[in-house]
Amino acid sequence: MEIGRYAKIWMVVLDDMELTDGAKILFGRLSSLSIKKGYAYPTNEGLARRHGCSVATIKRYIRNLRSKEYIECIEVQGERRIYC
Repeated sequence: MEIGRYAKIWMVVLDDMELTDGAKILFGRLSSLSIKKGYAYPTNEGLARRHGCSVATIKRYIRNLRSKEYIECIEVQGERRIYC
């Protein structure tokens, strides 16, 4: 474990009872991954491996976070960028 690495989850996300705990944790991971460039660019497969779940579950979490406008996904030159 690297010292100083953390996940930041907005209180509005934590308090959202319509989101699953898994979606909230994914938001924290995406927010952590976006610190360096201002956006995250992980693959669904990579996220699924890190979370120990299926790609379908990751897609559902991302869809839920997008529908609540907690994240925005934009395609730039073939790369998906996720903004928190």
